[in-house]
Amino acid sequence: MRRIKIYFGLLLCWACTFAFSNYSFEVSDIRVQGLLRVTPGTVFNAMSLELGDIATPQTVRETIRELFKTGYFNEVSINRDGDILLVEVDERPSIVAIEISGNKAVPTEALLEGLAAEGLKEGEIFKQATLDRV
Repeated sequence: MRRIKIYFGLLLCWACTFAFSNYSFEVSDIRVQGLLRVTPGTVFNAMSLELGDIATPQTVRETIRELFKTGYFNEVSINRDGDILLVEVDERPSIVAIEISGNKAVPTEALLEGLAAEGLKEGEIFKQATLDRV
């Protein structure tokens, strides 16, 4: 009986080692999917995880946080395909046009300049927090 417990314990340790080895891997390539306006360089610059690094659950969580911090994405997920890190993003919409109506006291140009100074201008990524701040 004691021998069975020892074998079972060793088998359990081996299984745990095998299971945890699947979560950590050396990154041989990084592929980014879902980009429309943001450049891949912007994504790579925001990530501390690089080629040759060991990806662990913790470093993947940190990388997701780093990408969210840029403010460019609504959704970020990171998956694995062998030793390839797959970064999937959903970009926030960009501001196509700003229309101001009903203003009489302040010229439209001055309002647009004020909004641009706060980060709300055509072509920029829309951030609800920026609009709320204005």
